[in-house]
Amino acid sequence: MDFAQLSKGFKGLEDSVLELDKFKSSQFGSTFGNKSSIMTALEHQDIVFLRNLSVYYMGVSGIYQRLVEYVASILTYDWYTYPVFNKKSKMKNEVVEEGMNKVLTFLDNMHLPTTLADITRTIVIEGSYYGYLIHNVSKTNAAMLELPSNYCRSRIFVNGMPAVEFNLKYFDNEFRDEEFRMSVLDTFPKEFKENYRRYQAGLLQADPTDRGVWFLCDTDFAMKFSLTDTDVPLFAAVIPTIITLDEAKQLDLKKTTQELLKIIIQKMPLDKNGDLIFDIEESLDMHNAAASMLRNAVNVDILTTFADISVADLDSSSSVSSVRDPLTKIERGVFNEAGVSQNLFATDGNLSLEKSILNDESIMFKLLDSYQNRLNKVIEVLFNSRDVLYRISMPHLSIYNNERKQKMYKDMATNGYSKLLPAIASGLSQTEFLALNYYEEEVLKLSDKLIPVQSSNTLSSKDKPGSSTGEVGAPAKEEDELSEKTIQNKESQS
Repeated sequence: MDFAQLSKGFKGLEDSVLELDKFKSSQFGSTFGNKSSIMTALEHQDIVFLRNLSVYYMGVSGIYQRLVEYVASILTYDWYTYPVFNKKSKMKNEVVEEGMNKVLTFLDNMHLPTTLADITRTIVIEGSYYGYLIHNVSKTNAAMLELPSNYCRSRIFVNGMPAVEFNLKYFDNEFRDEEFRMSVLDTFPKEFKENYRRYQAGLLQADPTDRGVWFLCDTDFAMKFSLTDTDVPLFAAVIPTIITLDEAKQLDLKKTTQELLKIIIQKMPLDKNGDLIFDIEESLDMHNAAASMLRNAVNVDILTTFADISVADLDSSSSVSSVRDPLTKIERGVFNEAGVSQNLFATDGNLSLEKSILNDESIMFKLLDSYQNRLNKVIEVLFNSRDVLYRISMPHLSIYNNERKQKMYKDMATNGYSKLLPAIASGLSQTEFLALNYYEEEVLKLSDKLIPVQSSNTLSSKDKPGSSTGEVGAPAKEEDELSEKTIQNKESQS
């Protein structure tokens, strides 16, 4: 008998095997999807490779992007300025106020919350930020020029802050056209063009270690910020685990696809001698009839052989648990490797989440302090005089502690401390607070028109409820205002 005739009704199962590891199949998969290459770069601290790796995963990995955005968005970057007087100074208040206005105008025009947030995001992604502050002659405006990190380095500290060296080979390597190169140089601070001309004249020698031509930038305005001493991107070590998680997810998806598959086995009967009851043509017609009946069925295929009919289900309760549990462990491992609580993205417990946030805040507050130190250096160079020093302060405020800090500053203000801090913690800038206060008090005179709502804090003892009857304490609450615990206590006493 020609069993090959059954091939006329053959329908092969669709391959449920999926391509594992989407990162390896991408354009840069052979480079950035290879865990071995990544581990080698981490071991040797190949900063350039790790920086490009981090930028790549920022674009293709949702988990990596969430980790970066979470850390980069913790700080609020609120700030205020104040003068520090020389004890022997006899400056008039009008002169000090004029100086304060100049400093506030300068800092307001820098848009610090936005500028510093962008810098922090770059630091988290690339491991460091190199910049140069450029200001106009009148000292009313300033902008941060981001320098290419691959052509910058910092080997020494000046006044406790890292000094920046720049590799002039940047202009030769990145801008081949000479005319365009010179136009780019015109956009950089004057010292870059001057040193580039010295380099062209042979007055600057190449560094024998890397063949770069380096010069030390102005230590007052060139700056570097980072979270670690090595400049390795903060979450670079997490990337191999992210690749492993992706592989596990692909395997899980493959397994799930197979579990949904059902095969109907149609077996043709045999007589007592083991001979076919139906010939090949009849079996083929029966197979095609069944296949036609099930043509719209999802994940159902038919196999025709010789015997009874049965249904084989590839689903298995044990297979589900054996796949899901390892996947959960791997996913948890990504956040453990990052040092960030998984509860940030899928809350499970409040105590562990709170402690994790405090640890993350402490890391970012160190970066905030470095911003403050560098800005104070800039203010010192541009505005300070012998009689008065102007300073900027950036309180340790985050999106998580903002409400708590605001309450603390308010309580301090009631005891005579700064009235500016509660406004700063509420999101007002110093300029906004001063302008709003002047407008309300001097122009609208709201303090004469608006009377605060009376409360137990503002009422005198004779005006308090119950004073005529000898009752003390706050007035009794209505039944619907009582807490569940209070209601239970009242019921237990009755």
